[in-house]
Amino acid sequence: MLYRPGNLRLLAMATLAGLFVSSHAAGQVFNYITPVELTPVTPAVWSNVDVTAYVPVGATGAIVHWVADNGNNMKIGLRKPGATPDNRFRNIGGNAHLWGMAGLDSNRSFDAYLNNTTKLHLWLVGYTTSGVTFFDNAKVIPTGPLNTWVGVDIDISTHTAPDTAIGAIVEVHTQGWGEDWGLRMRGSTDDRREMGRQVWAVVGVDGAQVFQARRDDGNVQFFVVGYITSGATFFPDAKEYSVGSTATWLPMDISGDTTAIANGAIIECWTSTQTATSRWWGLQKNGSGEDIYLKISGGGSGHAWGIFELDANEIFEGKIDHLSQDFFLVGYTHGAGSPPKPKIIKWVEVDPYGP
Repeated sequence: MLYRPGNLRLLAMATLAGLFVSSHAAGQVFNYITPVELTPVTPAVWSNVDVTAYVPVGATGAIVHWVADNGNNMKIGLRKPGATPDNRFRNIGGNAHLWGMAGLDSNRSFDAYLNNTTKLHLWLVGYTTSGVTFFDNAKVIPTGPLNTWVGVDIDISTHTAPDTAIGAIVEVHTQGWGEDWGLRMRGSTDDRREMGRQVWAVVGVDGAQVFQARRDDGNVQFFVVGYITSGATFFPDAKEYSVGSTATWLPMDISGDTTAIANGAIIECWTSTQTATSRWWGLQKNGSGEDIYLKISGGGSGHAWGIFELDANEIFEGKIDHLSQDFFLVGYTHGAGSPPKPKIIKWVEVDPYGP
């Protein structure tokens, strides 16, 4: 409580969770770096990618940005070293891009599959530390009924114990084009479904560590590759950030939706109108000038995730080529030791002499 002389005005400070919330533990779970290109030398095999020059001892995972030049049959895959059953890779098409996450081993390396090392580019954009855990082998999600969110609750608590997860890192793997799917926190009213052949998504889980996975085709498969216990906040319903114009980078300020200081955004890019015309999109830190603006998928409408850095004012830049596309803030990552932001509820007038 803060008091002012005179009428003893009471300034009530609160957060969404209550009147006072203590700051989370110091330390940064999600860390972003100046992007550096990693180049596996052998195409069409699983190659070990050493990132010791870019991440510290204790790093648990890599955050990467896939970029494909013009061409056909651009196949990509990610896995933690030693995860030999994990042999999943798919074609994302040419002139396309998306983000992904992979677990690191004790040597600070991960495995990547690129069937073309000339036209496929793998950029390291960040890393995770304690607070994000990757499984040695991805957990296969049991299949449920098609074309519904009902009956597709995915409980990851048996895989995370004794930890308690707040989010899941999911690899989505399909067999062909046009196979729609969607992910959301249990209890959400979100209903975004579209195609995406090889996608890494980050989704919040509810208090019982449950999320929902919908698939509208039997060829869609979901794999939990890791989970998050701290360093991020997820929304039950994602926050929509609509882009009012096309073919230009526009700043988007998420500070009104964050209760802790954010250093990164977890964005789902989604196209609301199905089309055979490939949609182009881009996400970047405000002012970075990176200018990677390519297809959301290699064969029409679709959706994908971005996990990337914000500027100091919690602003990113987005770019689309059609107004049917929108960005949805699924969650955000916390800066080091970031305190909760105070929310002013109201002024309360107090008469020191009573009624």
